[in-house]
Amino acid sequence: MADFSGFLSYNLRLIEVSLMASTYFNNGSSADIFTGLTLNSTFFSSNQQFLINPTIAVYSESQHFHQEYYSSSRLGNRKNQCKGQSMSDSVTEVSTLVEIQDVSQFNIMNVEISLPLQYYYKKFIFSLTPVLAIPQTSATITTEDIVITEDLESTFYFSAGISYWFNTKTTK
Repeated sequence: MADFSGFLSYNLRLIEVSLMASTYFNNGSSADIFTGLTLNSTFFSSNQQFLINPTIAVYSESQHFHQEYYSSSRLGNRKNQCKGQSMSDSVTEVSTLVEIQDVSQFNIMNVEISLPLQYYYKKFIFSLTPVLAIPQTSATITTEDIVITEDLESTFYFSAGISYWFNTKTTK
């Protein structure tokens, strides 16, 4: 797998606009196209120790990657060998085909709202980023036995961290 990506960002003073685009090349599948649009604005406290960066992002893509994932996962498109219940105890091959409908369609897949926070104390940076991910387009997955439409539920998650700032300036 290989990719080609680009990122462009412009600060309009009150808001920063960022565009990203990638194409991923898969073995045995068409290229997957991914784009993102991010809008954010950074605010500092008067003493510059606290930062808040409200952000909204919209991500769109085709679903060739998901097709490859489901095809090689435990759901299917592999041949499983198992002992059959026959008189000869011979090995029987079972094949399950998995397809996702409309993998080539370019859809809005996800909207994310986040509120990154940072607090600077001496040489430490304490960070917390809560995120609400709101999926937009469900996949319809078809196997030989069943048709499954993904249930779309919003997900809340967060990341937290502590960083230490090393002084790299040399004094003369």
